[in-house]
Amino acid sequence: MTPDGTPLAGRMPADSKDPGRADSNQLSTAVKDAPRRSPMLWQGLKPGAIMGVVDTPNRLWYFDDHTSNLPFFHWLPEEIALGYTARCDRDLIKDLYKLPASEGAIGLQRWGRGISYHDFELALDGLPPMKIAAAYGPHERARFLPKLIKWHVSVDYAFYKTLRRIARELDPAFCEPYLEFLAKKPN
Repeated sequence: MTPDGTPLAGRMPADSKDPGRADSNQLSTAVKDAPRRSPMLWQGLKPGAIMGVVDTPNRLWYFDDHTSNLPFFHWLPEEIALGYTARCDRDLIKDLYKLPASEGAIGLQRWGRGISYHDFELALDGLPPMKIAAAYGPHERARFLPKLIKWHVSVDYAFYKTLRRIARELDPAFCEPYLEFLAKKPN
């Protein structure tokens, strides 16, 4: 069920064989600001099912290379972020500040304002016992040695380690620049 009450299966393409299954592209089309809705989708999963979160900027990250290409943009309240789009070098978002506030806010959400573990925690009344089955960032770095070496000497790695030290109880997948993981719902 989408937030507006429409059955998700009713919005799936005709070639979808399982009405209870959807891939991220289908969900992005079916659900307004799908990244923010990912935690709510978790609630609808059956025990043992897997939810994938992909290409979702982490709101805790210091640099937004997904939408604004600016430092600390994820940390700004929505109204300030919207005004600050005038300083972005990305043509597709730099004029959002000229729109009425509600339209500009929707534009920012569609480009990707990011989410963090906080969104999951609020939607689920605490972080559930998620088993992170796979996280893309570490997997991708491990496959390519030069990328792994570059990561370990980067500012990004130092920031990642800082987040890990501050929030030791969190799964490391929530401390990556992007939330990209598969989570298995406990049986």
